[in-house]
Amino acid sequence: MFSSPEVTHDEVSSMKTRERTRISLLLLLGMWQLYGCKQNLRRGTSSSAIVETVEQAGAGPLDGLDEAAIQMWLNAHLETAKQISPPCKQAGVGASAAWARSTEGIVCAADAQVMFTMPTNLYKPY
Repeated sequence: MFSSPEVTHDEVSSMKTRERTRISLLLLLGMWQLYGCKQNLRRGTSSSAIVETVEQAGAGPLDGLDEAAIQMWLNAHLETAKQISPPCKQAGVGASAAWARSTEGIVCAADAQVMFTMPTNLYKPY
C-alpha cells in the first residue's frame, strides 16, 4: 500500500500559523481598500467655485463635513447661502449621479434646504 509521509506536530502548527497570517493579511487588505473607496467618494469637486466661496466666507474646509453641518453654517450666513444658490442650481442640472456625494453636491443640497426654509421676505432673487 501507500505510505503517508510523517507530518510532525510542529509542521502542522507552522502551516496553521501561515494560514492564519495569510487570512489576516487578506482581511487587512480588504479593509484598507474599503476605507480608500469611501474616502474617494467625496473627492473631485472640492475646489469648485461654490465650495471656495463658502470656505472663503468663513466656513473653513468643507471636505468631510455632512450636509447638516453645512446647513447649520449656511443658516447663520444667509448672504452666502443666497450668493451660492444660483450657481448651485446650474451645477445640479447636468451633474452626474456621483455629484450628490461630492463636496459641491453636499454644499448645494444644504443650500437648497436653507433656501427652502428661508422666509420669503429675506430672499429677493432680483
